[in-house]
Amino acid sequence: MNNLTKFTQISFLIPAGSDVQKTVSFYEKLGFQVTHKEKDPPRMAVLERDCAVFYLCHENYQQLGQPINIRILVNNIDLFYQECLREGVINSTTEIKIKPWGTKELEIIAPMSVYLVFYTFDRE
Repeated sequence: MNNLTKFTQISFLIPAGSDVQKTVSFYEKLGFQVTHKEKDPPRMAVLERDCAVFYLCHENYQQLGQPINIRILVNNIDLFYQECLREGVINSTTEIKIKPWGTKELEIIAPMSVYLVFYTFDRE
């Protein structure tokens, strides 16, 4: 088993709609940093936070499928929740949910109906 190729990162192609910059701004509020943009106004942008890499693509990119559901493991869901509140990504009625399979999850609908689930394992 030690000779298997190791996956070191997973990247996602994500629809950004017709206004890529508006969608970039949303993900920046989640703490992502822009590492690349194509054209002005942008038709595609690469954003990164820790080990997550998102490729935001203009709505006419042919290889995008919907719906897109992305699960991101975070080390401190409560702290991330506070970040999202502070940045206005969610409001105070949004709750962290404890799931029967042992995770605490924060669900956010991003632009273009991309479903983001940030989670941690509930060990309390």
